[in-house]
Amino acid sequence: MLELYTKNLLNKNISMLEYVDFMEAYRSNKQTVLSAKKELTMQFEELQYLVGTDIQ
Repeated sequence: MLELYTKNLLNKNISMLEYVDFMEAYRSNKQTVLSAKKELTMQFEELQYLVGTDIQ
């Protein structure tokens, strides 16, 4: 998706404003996903610690 938007910008199919708007939304969503993944991993590690065994 990112490559497609970059290609469209270079081909002047979209404006710089549309590209910047997309990039801001993309970055925000990516940050949300990474934060959720980090929280899930931390909770999983805490669960393994509390149970006292490795869960697979």
